[in-house]
Amino acid sequence: MLTIGVTAFAYAADLSYILVFLLFFSPAYGGLVTLDQAVVSDYFGRRSFASIAGLFSGITMGGAMLGPVIAGFAFDVTNSYSLAFLAYAAFGLLAIALLLLLKRPRAAVAVTEIAAA
Repeated sequence: MLTIGVTAFAYAADLSYILVFLLFFSPAYGGLVTLDQAVVSDYFGRRSFASIAGLFSGITMGGAMLGPVIAGFAFDVTNSYSLAFLAYAAFGLLAIALLLLLKRPRAAVAVTEIAAA
């Protein structure tokens, strides 16, 4: 959904593109911010959680620092931010592909099942 929203924003020619951007990007970003740590925990467990969450945070900070500089350079060269938004969308597609390669986490055993045993 992030990728669809950002792609619509890259080609925004009128208000309808902005509405498509908002309809797709907003809930997807809200879900990402809310669920990313839970997904890390489910996939990698509590033992590896802090290391992996720290790595993800470092990568996110790098993107937050370099993204605006790269987007500004893209604007200086092309006189448009479209290339920057399309690159963001491409990274979103890459992230989806990498997530699909992960093995699904094992189902957690309910505490009530352990207590009953």
